[in-house]
Amino acid sequence: MIEVYDKNGLSKGYHKERDELNADEYVLSVHIYVYDQDHNFIIQQRALTKKELPGVWCITGGAVEINENSIDAAIREVQEELSINLNKEEIRFLGRCLNNNYIVDIFSAKAAFKLSELIIKEDEVKAVKLMPLDLTLEYINSLKINQKDYKKIINTQLVNSLL
Repeated sequence: MIEVYDKNGLSKGYHKERDELNADEYVLSVHIYVYDQDHNFIIQQRALTKKELPGVWCITGGAVEINENSIDAAIREVQEELSINLNKEEIRFLGRCLNNNYIVDIFSAKAAFKLSELIIKEDEVKAVKLMPLDLTLEYINSLKINQKDYKKIINTQLVNSLL
């Protein structure tokens, strides 16, 4: 079950299964662009058993749980899926957009990690790799699932956050 929101990000005060949403109901979700000191970004391949977008390479993220806020969800998703512990001070909010029935809060965070030492949650993630900023932007812009507003946030706010 997930909390249901309106398009402005206000809770409607009830919960539903994600696949039972009506057109005016939204899931609050997070994407977090985790990068190293050289501005290489973690890209993860979704597990082949995932209901939505199995096997697709993407950014770490997921749904905000009931009674959770976006930043706490971002921290939780990175820890659960990649075993990287972030704290709130390391995270930058980049923007919010609508993407189908999802409200997506987008964050970035610099983290100290070694790719070879990450412990991935295998029911969520099949593989991980690092991509430099230019290739990350190129890939994100090529995905048809990402709408125009999402791409605008990534192309402006993500780049600006690294300066």
